[in-house]
Amino acid sequence: MEELPEIQYRLARLSENDIDDTVSYLISFSLSKIENLSIIARQIIKFSAIRVNSCDIYIKLISKLEEDDSIKDRMKQELEKYIINRFTYHYMDKFLLSLVRIYIQQSIISFEPIKTFLEKIDYQDFHIIYPYYILFLYEFFPESEQYRYKHIFMQYQTKYQNLQDFPLNIDIDNFKPSTCISGDQEDSLYMSIKNDDFELFSSYTTLPNFTVNDHIDYKPLDPYFPYITDPTSINAAAFFGSKTIFKFLISNNADITQFTAMNAVASGNTEIIRICFQHKLLDFKCIPYSLKFYRHDIYHWLLDMPNIKIPMSNLIKTVAPYGDAYILKELIEEFNVPAINVYKIFILMGDYDLVRFYLNYNPNINEMEMKEYAFLFSANDGEMIDLLLSIPGINVNVVNYDKETFLHKLVEANNYKYLQKFLDMGVIDCNAQTRAGETPLHWAAHKNDLISIQILLNHEKVDPNITAKNMRTAYDISLINKTPEILELYKKCPRMEFN
Repeated sequence: MEELPEIQYRLARLSENDIDDTVSYLISFSLSKIENLSIIARQIIKFSAIRVNSCDIYIKLISKLEEDDSIKDRMKQELEKYIINRFTYHYMDKFLLSLVRIYIQQSIISFEPIKTFLEKIDYQDFHIIYPYYILFLYEFFPESEQYRYKHIFMQYQTKYQNLQDFPLNIDIDNFKPSTCISGDQEDSLYMSIKNDDFELFSSYTTLPNFTVNDHIDYKPLDPYFPYITDPTSINAAAFFGSKTIFKFLISNNADITQFTAMNAVASGNTEIIRICFQHKLLDFKCIPYSLKFYRHDIYHWLLDMPNIKIPMSNLIKTVAPYGDAYILKELIEEFNVPAINVYKIFILMGDYDLVRFYLNYNPNINEMEMKEYAFLFSANDGEMIDLLLSIPGINVNVVNYDKETFLHKLVEANNYKYLQKFLDMGVIDCNAQTRAGETPLHWAAHKNDLISIQILLNHEKVDPNITAKNMRTAYDISLINKTPEILELYKKCPRMEFN
């Protein structure tokens, strides 16, 4: 994965002038290994989501890539595959929802795999997230299914009627697709700032209740709004790089604060950043904003500022959550910062590419602070599990704070394929007990899960006679559930001891 920093660097700065050169580089990379196209698809999704308001440039890139015969038939599948994966890990990602909508409209991907993903979700367990999927993608459902999803959406509107972060007043039948990306009506105060439309903005300044320091009403559909720190008009103008409106607000004595500086760094607008610098508002709290939006030049400039003192050893932890391989490589190779173990962050993000990339610098993944993070390995994500299992010397018997193992969590997740795979490895403690003294078989019995119980009892090293701290065996629990097929499995197990 030595190429990851270069791929990210190119995609973060992609412009019309760079497309042909970037296409040539990516095609060359894809031809070296068959799995490299997956990496390309993942990185395109990552960067086009964060720049969803200007994602046309990435659509052109994808179209150019698909002109190559070696990529044409596979790119769509890889994009769809990773979008589903990203929904699993980042389920409240409105950037991604907005991007998926555009990709479906432009026939970059098809709706069917997204629809299949939604159908597998128990919407009653998905809490506030599920209605956003319905709203953003409603128009793509067949008419025969729209009534059902409309009914579910209206149930949520009733359930969350007192919650600010929810589109309460939207009529789903008359919902304008453009608002999924704009987040508001095109003639609103918010949109005037977002588009630096001074004429429209001026019409609001003449209203009797307008003041320059008012906060903008929450925009539950807009992917960018949650990232505007302290969303006053001037902070929103700083975030979107709206110079005309920003200067007007400054001249009318709007409050300019440290939050304004953070938002300015996110926009990358050097003129607004310079004004914040003159007000001595830039400090180390601005660094995450430069990383989140891949403003590499500004990130380096901030590090060179004499008033920003941050130990280099802490920078790895600061950079890691933003998945910027370019900066990570720079810190380790040019600044000689120790490659401390941050795998738990990459795993939590579901970022395979960063895990593979970082192994070049820190191959000992077992040094990770795994006590509270063992559950990450049990995610229903086969690619991540396979990747972790392929790492030489990986400790598959790690436990979390409650002494739960991978096997416990695989049982909990109904992940039968990997439950069997872990048992077949022969090195895992299949009888490990939690703080309550329960084995994976106990957990399967609690769930009354016939398949998990069958897999475990068929393994010769699983001991069905172990008692938990409450003196119950897994069989005792199954007796309470009284499922004949499950009780028969215990009776057929040659290791079972009946009292």
